[in-house]
Amino acid sequence: HPGRTLVFANAVTALRRVAALLKVLGLPAHAIHAQQQQRQRLKALDRFKSDDQAVLVASDVAARGLDIPGVRCAVVFV
Repeated sequence: HPGRTLVFANAVTALRRVAALLKVLGLPAHAIHAQQQQRQRLKALDRFKSDDQAVLVASDVAARGLDIPGVRCAVVFV
């Protein structure tokens, strides 16, 4: 799918699995969740924003007020 994609997962375990699978498939996937330090989340978010074909796999931490331009698709993975 052209453009950035945001995938929401309901658990950190699922989030990590989805991100790992996307990377195996050759997609530029980045993960953010509440168990990361703030600097880790910001680094992943910056990488996501710098690639117009990237996938961000996120927990509910990303659902709270993130404004990311260029997101073309959002997926909820439960």
